[in-house]
Amino acid sequence: MWIRSGALLLLMCLNGLGSTAESISLYPTTLILEKDTGISTLTIENRSDHTATYEFAGYQWTQPDNGDELTLDKSFVISPPVVSLQPGEARIVRMGLLSSARTTLETEKAYRLRISELSSPAAIPNANLKVKLQILLPVFSGASNTEQDLELSAVKRADGQTCIEGSNHASSHAKLIWLSRSAPSSDKTPVQKYILADSHGTLCTDADYNVGDKLTVGTSTAYRNEISSHEITVLAP
Repeated sequence: MWIRSGALLLLMCLNGLGSTAESISLYPTTLILEKDTGISTLTIENRSDHTATYEFAGYQWTQPDNGDELTLDKSFVISPPVVSLQPGEARIVRMGLLSSARTTLETEKAYRLRISELSSPAAIPNANLKVKLQILLPVFSGASNTEQDLELSAVKRADGQTCIEGSNHASSHAKLIWLSRSAPSSDKTPVQKYILADSHGTLCTDADYNVGDKLTVGTSTAYRNEISSHEITVLAP
């Protein structure tokens, strides 16, 4: 089973160490599978005023043809796969890869953890089980080199959008986190775009940039608590 990210799943933009969306609290919001054990943990808390049931599933994440593609991966094991939480209750969920799926390659593998809040049929007469909320969290495994090697360019398209094109030549992911004009006083526009290892990605914005403008792109990685800056010039199509 494969799906296009964003087509069937609602991708919530969750930043920072903790995040709350629709009365659910998650920590952390980016998961790293430990290199020695292939395991990571997530703390989930029900911040609503009613009992909530959450289902978990793991997807392998790739970026063919400049897009995100998710494929259900049964080697990505989650325990427990379903939890019911009372208001204010928290639970630790563990996840990891079967030993047969752990890579010895240098290139990082990327996954998404899907969290679905389910509505009980008992709460909705004459209705089947329905999904109330879905969240996707990024999960990374296997990186041995976290140095960035990112090639960026910008093009002003005929439709008025400015699109940042990125090619990631590194063996681990990069994340675009803000854009600004290259001036000390320029405000930073927050963005969120992952470009996976050995992949290409495009980020388009309606911000008022013009051909010839110099932009600075801030990028980060889940492995280091620092931001890299890349200066690029907006080109004509």
